[in-house]
Amino acid sequence: MLAAPTPRDSPAARLASELGGRMASEADGRVASAPAARHGLGGPRPSARKVGEGALVPHPAAARVRRVSRAVAGAAVTAGAAGVASWTLPWQDARVWVWLVPPVALAAGLWAAVASAASLGHGLGVRHLVTRRGAVVRRTVALERRGISGWTFTESYFQRRSGLLTVSATTAAGRGHYEVVDVDRGDGLDLAAQAVPGLLDPFLIRRER
Repeated sequence: MLAAPTPRDSPAARLASELGGRMASEADGRVASAPAARHGLGGPRPSARKVGEGALVPHPAAARVRRVSRAVAGAAVTAGAAGVASWTLPWQDARVWVWLVPPVALAAGLWAAVASAASLGHGLGVRHLVTRRGAVVRRTVALERRGISGWTFTESYFQRRSGLLTVSATTAAGRGHYEVVDVDRGDGLDLAAQAVPGLLDPFLIRRER
């Protein structure tokens, strides 16, 4: 059921907030939500609006390894293209200059990989699910928990080998879904289960410790 927000509690004010100095505010005038008491939002966790960047949970080293591997693979492809060009280009000077491209591509790719991995993070407050990503442009979104209507979990072949997955929260507001990328498999499932208590319980099998 779609609940009409009051002016005092508009979706633009509730749905997205900024951590670390930037704002990602997205709303479409509607919030798909159940009553707050149903999802147990009165717990002792600190509000996501007051959580600093240092409080976000960093993602595992495997996320950084994935990004570094892609950067190295991209540089290798560039080196192969440079090799072909050095044999086929009719201009001698151009054959030399093309070999400058692979090291530049590698350096840029490694920088972007490390920066992207360092920016990954997520957190859970009393009212909001917070997710952060980005290399050149770091984007932080705080999504109201009671507006989450469902979850999507995706794993590529390489994510499965690394024990990672992408958690996507479905909502009626803003873009319709927001992702927590390359999170540890166990952490991602726990995050979804805690963000909207009871929604995933029929589908989760918890191991006894």
